[in-house]
Amino acid sequence: YTAGIFLLGRSNLYIPPNTPSTPGDANCKPKIPSFIHVFAYRTHAHSYGNVISGYKKSRNGDWKEIAKGNPQWPQAFYPMKDEVIIVPGDEVAARCSYNTTGHDSAVRIGATSGDEMCNLYLMYYTTSKDTDFVVCFDEENSQLNQHLPEGNDVPLPPNPELEHKAAHGSPPTAPEPEPEQAGRGGKSLPGSHYSVVAGWPAKETADQLGQLSGCAIDVYGNAVIFHRGDRTWNGNTFKSDNTYGMDRNTPIPQDTVLTVNSSGHIINRWGKDFFFLPHMITIDTQNNIWVTDVALHQVFKFGPYGGSDKKPLLTLGTRFQPGSDDSHYCKPTSVAVSQDTKTFYVADGYCNSRVIKYSITVTSDGKHAVNKITEWGKTAGVMSIKKGPYNFNIPHSLTLAEDKNLVCTADRENGRVLCFDTDGKFVRNLQPEGFGGRIFGISYAKEQLYAVSGPEFNPFAPKPVGYILDIESGNIDGTFQVTGGLQNPHDVVVSPDASTLYVVELSPFVVWKLTNGQPQAASNTPAAAGGKMAAVPGNPNNNNQQQQAGGAGSTPQQILLNGAKKLVPTSSGVLWAAVISVPITILVSCCLAIRKCRKKGKGTMPDTNRKNWSLGDILGRSKEGFQPLNTDERDGIMGDDSDSEVEEFSVPAMHA
Repeated sequence: YTAGIFLLGRSNLYIPPNTPSTPGDANCKPKIPSFIHVFAYRTHAHSYGNVISGYKKSRNGDWKEIAKGNPQWPQAFYPMKDEVIIVPGDEVAARCSYNTTGHDSAVRIGATSGDEMCNLYLMYYTTSKDTDFVVCFDEENSQLNQHLPEGNDVPLPPNPELEHKAAHGSPPTAPEPEPEQAGRGGKSLPGSHYSVVAGWPAKETADQLGQLSGCAIDVYGNAVIFHRGDRTWNGNTFKSDNTYGMDRNTPIPQDTVLTVNSSGHIINRWGKDFFFLPHMITIDTQNNIWVTDVALHQVFKFGPYGGSDKKPLLTLGTRFQPGSDDSHYCKPTSVAVSQDTKTFYVADGYCNSRVIKYSITVTSDGKHAVNKITEWGKTAGVMSIKKGPYNFNIPHSLTLAEDKNLVCTADRENGRVLCFDTDGKFVRNLQPEGFGGRIFGISYAKEQLYAVSGPEFNPFAPKPVGYILDIESGNIDGTFQVTGGLQNPHDVVVSPDASTLYVVELSPFVVWKLTNGQPQAASNTPAAAGGKMAAVPGNPNNNNQQQQAGGAGSTPQQILLNGAKKLVPTSSGVLWAAVISVPITILVSCCLAIRKCRKKGKGTMPDTNRKNWSLGDILGRSKEGFQPLNTDERDGIMGDDSDSEVEEFSVPAMHA
């Protein structure tokens, strides 16, 4: 059997003040290939919801109650006395009832804490392995809910025990912390409670992943992955003027945006034949999806799950044209959106090294009016001595901490996180002792920043790791790691309650899920594309793993891996090669400097009166203006070939 969730909900509703009962309805005829057996339910609304009920109408016209609950009681799945079987062809309906008596202000259903919600979750099992998530929002049949059985909006009798538990709750038991990690300079770093979830994603999901560049979490807690299909970023991807160097008539033919549920299966996919080189993805509180494409030099906003027509609601930037004015970007990296969705920020990252703040208004007919408010930041140059608060060396990732009035950016090549107030005034630099030298992705939840570091050019530097920082002090509160160690992490996202993390890697093509519970079992391999998988429901190769989890006949459950094993070089050959590479690199840099000086029109030695010297000066590139940094071309994977004159002789850079 396959376990699944059937979600019924309402996306919009006006709830008037001082009204004892206002209904919010949803219904549909679910497209299911076989019977589903409902055995538990959960209701969810905010302060005005007092009863949520669900029913099925069979093909012969008979109604049957599926569930009825009080959304003010503890949020949990409640078992049903008797299973309810929904068969193909049945219609399913839900009604949320709201009581605003004594309240003088109207409220609407929406995505913020100040709005109301209407959700009925039905837990079921089925023989169909592909039916693990069913969604039914709003009214497919506008007449159906008018015929719901009587009593659908009558609240349940009081339950003092549940009401006391909902009001007071009980403190959770804290699990034991994970082992410590090693940071820069050998500093011992604290571990954390986060452990890898084994067998996530499912093998059939992992096999469809290309180079992964971004991850997000939708409003229902599903992971949303942005990947590059059959494309990778290499030395031929961009020309010296930052324009896209590959075929501009052939977008990625695979779906590049995948929504993956808690069991690791794809429940929604879209994005084929549109993108050329995806970068990062953000989902706002209304479930809209914001993405950046560095080849197109554009930022896009799509409706939930791509919208009905899979066309962008908003497009910013000029297609395939890099630039630095108000209508152009140059390889934009990341977007952050405010809780009220009225403000958003763009990191225009690889060439312009700036952050731009916009306001946005959406009219009733869906038209978007965008206004630029301000921008800040500039490039500091590769290996620049001066690292001022506004000197970015690739602002690679953005996150908002609105409870602190902060917007923070991962200043990638400077190995730090810079936080500003929401108007762009510098507040603090987070770069504690033991922090990684290259910071690729950041995310925020519950007064902590979550960050992932990337591989460094120094072979003696620590391997990539995940960090948990106190956003006020900048101290490292903990670290997280995956089995075998992170290799090329590019993005991280944390759930609002900080219970779940997702990390994506450029190479190998891997997405990791971590939770903050205790590990239950160990696995040798991640859920990598083409790799050996840990146990997942329905996998015929699960016998050994199931026995470890409690026997082949036990109920399938997710298994957590032991995390946080540090990696150190074990081969003396690797160490000697690293030592020898240092003088070779210095010699090659000197040869290149002489070569650059001899080439007419290719730059000269820098002005000796300048205070700040950098490798960018030696290579004949200005710190100011619109010229690309060496690391702009490459962003996370060692060893790709390049025809660039500079990259032939430079230390290997990284891909985006």
